[in-house]
Amino acid sequence: MSEPYIYEHLDAERQQIRLLEILPDEAGQPVRVKIRTVEFPAFYETISYAWGDPARSACVEIRSRTLQTWRRQLRVPSNTEAALRRVRRRDRVRAVWIDAVCINQDDKVERSQQVAIMGMIFASSVGNLVYLGELEDANMAARIKRTLDDLLAHARSETDDLQTFESALSDPAQEAQWQRQGLPFKVDEDVLRLVLKLPWFRRLWVLQEAVMAPNSTALLGRLQLDLYDMLRAIIWWQRHIKSYPSGTTQGFQCLISTYFALHQRGDSRAPSAQSLSNLLITAQDFQKSDSRDGVYALLAMMDERSSSALSPDYTRPLSEILQSASRLAIEKDPSILSNIAHRPGDLERAEVASWAVRVDRETDGEIDPFTLPWRKGLTYMVSERRDDSPSGGWESRVLGLKGHQADTVNMVTPSCTPLLYDDDEALSMWLWRVMELHSNVSCAHEARFDAIARILCADGYHSRQYHQLEHEERNRVKSCLAALAPAMTENPLKLFEAVKTLTPGFWNSIFHRRCFVTQQGRLGLGPRDMQAGDIVAALSDAEYPSILRPLDGEQYQFVGAAYVDGLMPGELDHEWEVEEAKVFALV
Repeated sequence: MSEPYIYEHLDAERQQIRLLEILPDEAGQPVRVKIRTVEFPAFYETISYAWGDPARSACVEIRSRTLQTWRRQLRVPSNTEAALRRVRRRDRVRAVWIDAVCINQDDKVERSQQVAIMGMIFASSVGNLVYLGELEDANMAARIKRTLDDLLAHARSETDDLQTFESALSDPAQEAQWQRQGLPFKVDEDVLRLVLKLPWFRRLWVLQEAVMAPNSTALLGRLQLDLYDMLRAIIWWQRHIKSYPSGTTQGFQCLISTYFALHQRGDSRAPSAQSLSNLLITAQDFQKSDSRDGVYALLAMMDERSSSALSPDYTRPLSEILQSASRLAIEKDPSILSNIAHRPGDLERAEVASWAVRVDRETDGEIDPFTLPWRKGLTYMVSERRDDSPSGGWESRVLGLKGHQADTVNMVTPSCTPLLYDDDEALSMWLWRVMELHSNVSCAHEARFDAIARILCADGYHSRQYHQLEHEERNRVKSCLAALAPAMTENPLKLFEAVKTLTPGFWNSIFHRRCFVTQQGRLGLGPRDMQAGDIVAALSDAEYPSILRPLDGEQYQFVGAAYVDGLMPGELDHEWEVEEAKVFALV
């Protein structure tokens, strides 16, 4: 009778790891392995894959080192067994490292120790095997290969054999031209839709695994593909289409992040550290099986100070991990504050500090707003203050940031929800409420439309072609507002005609946000959770004004970033700019 496998202790000081020796396929036998403990250097390949549903499991048989019999079994996720079966050779042993087996997942101390050297594990391998899954359709493999080959061949022909590939991707004018022209051949979109929905692309750990490994080979069914070329081909297609196919938006975002992380690495065996702020922002798009992995899955790509301060410890409370990572990121780059968005109930429950970046959960377009447009490097310059910051240690909920109170929120509109997207009448009424809210602002009739248009677009545009389209979109919104004003009293049917001129880019700024007016008559677009009585603060080195909620004891909650017309960095001419700054104690 088979017995459960019992893990032997690993020596953390010697950085020991376990390797699997997958025995050759013996006429369709179950996956059989030997487990051995090694130290670096060693010869092995890593396996990168998505665990899948943890409730679905399978058994791997482990040979006893002494009796040479199959006396031990280890239950693993079914995808783990499938990945081992896929890479198993018919005629010889294959040495691999795979997390679900090589780490004792029930031992939090060992798990923390192994996660700390995960980057080294992948970097020290001879190669990374990316198991994407199996294909049910026998013809799909040929269709996938043909589609990817066609896209990559076209990319090579248009970018000097890929020499100008990355520079072309960053040129909005070039991309606009590609979208107008399209591709000179028909693309099998079913193939690309299938690839973009593969779970591997959504898993956060794959970023570190792909970046740290010396090379990565994608395995999909019986196909064997170079991962970098595969990503290039899909991104080339993406740059030639005007909208994403249904259900692929998140897959695209994660795939693009993986590609650019690989590109930044280049041919170096030792990838350069990436900005902690950028890593935390990127992590929000990905899925995590353990909430703590929103931080720990990025450690190998961080700078040494950050990775040392955030040493893995799966026994620590999640709130402490998020606060430690966020504090480090904000200290280096306060502009990350504009990426903090609360979900309904977050501020009331206060389970995590309001200034913490929620990398523990995945972005959900149904409830999370888009990030406000990049401000092209403009930030607030705040005068120095001698007083010490009230910030506590790494685990403290208190973060002290210098800044000035610029204004106070007077009135707000209801939140703009995605339900308005398909309801022209409801959207028209919401826009009318916006204009009604701002009717008491002292400015000319035409200037008011222009100001409202600026705040509804957050004076920017989320499309990849924002350089060309941000002015065009703002004018379109302005025209819509001008048409709404007389239509409300003269011809309500014209409301819908005006609203239908708005493009999808318009929605990116206003979903899950409110418009507001301050006590000093400024118009703004702010977070969903803001309310009258909140203050508007200009925090040092932030890109946007911050909405803060005063609490007892001279403390504040960070509600979110806002666009405030006339109060943005570069627009200011106020006495408080040269006054001594205040330190806001955020909790």
